[in-house]
Amino acid sequence: MPKQEAMELVEDCIMHVKLGHQPSQLLQYLQSQLTFESLEAVQKLMDALVLLMNNTREWFLKGYTSEELSVQEKKALLSLPNKKGEDISLQTRQKIGRNDLCLCGSGKKFKKCCGN
Repeated sequence: MPKQEAMELVEDCIMHVKLGHQPSQLLQYLQSQLTFESLEAVQKLMDALVLLMNNTREWFLKGYTSEELSVQEKKALLSLPNKKGEDISLQTRQKIGRNDLCLCGSGKKFKKCCGN
């Protein structure tokens, strides 16, 4: 394949990714443009496509890459409490005692309201 034709094919792939097309759609497009000699060649192509899709800025992700959003999401997730059955207030991040007032605002003790 001539270099210019290969560059155009890569640019088309990038445009498909930016438009949010699925990997299967991209593979179908490439199958219409290329012939594969073996299953290993297809596997190498899929590895390259996954790398391209994870690191290309996508319009429907507001200019972020999937990798960037994954890192941000992991930072935003809260860790789970260490002990089973321990009730923790999301606002104060402190353990709620059985005899403390319920957080729902009912005025009842936690053990008689939302804690049972």
